[in-house]
Amino acid sequence: MDEAQTGEPGRPGPPQEAGEAATLLGFLDYQRATLERKCRGLSDDQLQAAVPPASMTPGGLLKHLAYVEDYWFTQVVAGQAPAEPWTRQDWEADPGWDWHGAAGDPGGELRAYGPGGPGGPGPSRARSWRRARLRRSARPVARGVARDASRSGGCSCT
Repeated sequence: MDEAQTGEPGRPGPPQEAGEAATLLGFLDYQRATLERKCRGLSDDQLQAAVPPASMTPGGLLKHLAYVEDYWFTQVVAGQAPAEPWTRQDWEADPGWDWHGAAGDPGGELRAYGPGGPGGPGPSRARSWRRARLRRSARPVARGVARDASRSGGCSCT
């Protein structure tokens, strides 16, 4: 699926027929573009506002998804230690920090986690590295998902 098939300029669709790595990358690009579209134009206050009954905020979603993507590509696929800002947190004491830790973050910092931002999964050196690594073999991702899902009783988010 391309931009013409999604009907939205700048929002790429996942490929209809592709290999495992290209399909995964296509869906990641599609989801990133969707989140960017939903957050585009939001004020700093709107990024930090929850819509009841949920406590989730758009800024929390940006931060959470940046963390999850970084976790999978850095720790699971590459087998490397986590990087900043994720290492500053005591995850055992506060496992939901990526969600609610965004409440006090300035809007510019939250936007940096989103697609295209320097701290997020946008077009950066880290994303280019992730893509090159994934193109070589998507199998470690599948093994990591299966391994973590079996350890966590089915949840493969982190």
